[in-house]
Amino acid sequence: MEDYFIILPNGLFYTKDNKSIYMQIKNYKIILIMSYLYMGMDRFKNTKLSIENIITSYGFKTDGHKGRINEQVTDMISKLKEIDIIEGSFDISKVKSNQLVECTYKGIEKDENGNYINFTMIDHNIFNKILYYKQTKIDNVLLLFYYCYLASRIFTRQSDKKDIHAHGGKAEVCYPSYETITKDTEISARTISKYNDILVKMNLIRIGNLGLYYVGDNKKYTRESPNFYVLIKDEEYVNTENEKSMSWYINLKEGMKCFKMAHKDYTFIDTREYKDNNKKTNGYISRITQLEKQDKATKKQIKKRDKLLSEKEDSKQYKILDKDK
Repeated sequence: MEDYFIILPNGLFYTKDNKSIYMQIKNYKIILIMSYLYMGMDRFKNTKLSIENIITSYGFKTDGHKGRINEQVTDMISKLKEIDIIEGSFDISKVKSNQLVECTYKGIEKDENGNYINFTMIDHNIFNKILYYKQTKIDNVLLLFYYCYLASRIFTRQSDKKDIHAHGGKAEVCYPSYETITKDTEISARTISKYNDILVKMNLIRIGNLGLYYVGDNKKYTRESPNFYVLIKDEEYVNTENEKSMSWYINLKEGMKCFKMAHKDYTFIDTREYKDNNKKTNGYISRITQLEKQDKATKKQIKKRDKLLSEKEDSKQYKILDKDK
């Protein structure tokens, strides 16, 4: 399977009108269904599926109880039909879980010449590496969803123009803030931070940060640089002694350099020594977290808490790569 890729539409994760496929379905397991639909698609874009086969293909066990995985998959397939991602003459709620049905998959956009557009390619080996990761007890599907989200955000050069200078220095990086990631995926700041650490340890991503900066002459008010994310390709080994020759390092460094050039009114001070001494903010976060454990926190309180956490987590110590500029 080393030469296989899974193609996912970028619209699964985000759109300009904030009507992503995920936001319409509200279940991150949708990434498994859309991967299944793509992998099973023939040249006419037809796919055969069954609820049972979708579930077992990814190592899960079927469960027909109310609210469990069988019902979740059924509801997601039904919703995909409703929003015109798949087309078929069946009513998925009325077929048996092991019954095969056929549908047409319409998830990947095409341009006027019939070429796929607005999509992300995920190496099949990496897809499985994340899905079956066992070193830390986590929600593997959510980790996979998060990785694919980052991949969808990263600019990708054409295969025949892999040299970074062919695009005027445009690097294969992305730098969404924690707040943006949470808005797109509903993943909390704490989980983002945890998953970042895991993906780095798995040698699937690297993260850089420019540290604190101030705007104009206002040195009293410093702000946090966003994290810069870069993917490590499956074929690229990691050698700490020669990391500066690796494409991920070159892209990450170039992406951060271009960010600084685009924000010439920012003064970066090459430090991340952020003083987390706001007692009011820390007290609020602690109180709402405790209420959440007691199932007493409101959605509004949790949303405000997570936004404050996003601002705190963005101050996490990641390596500043541009000190040797």
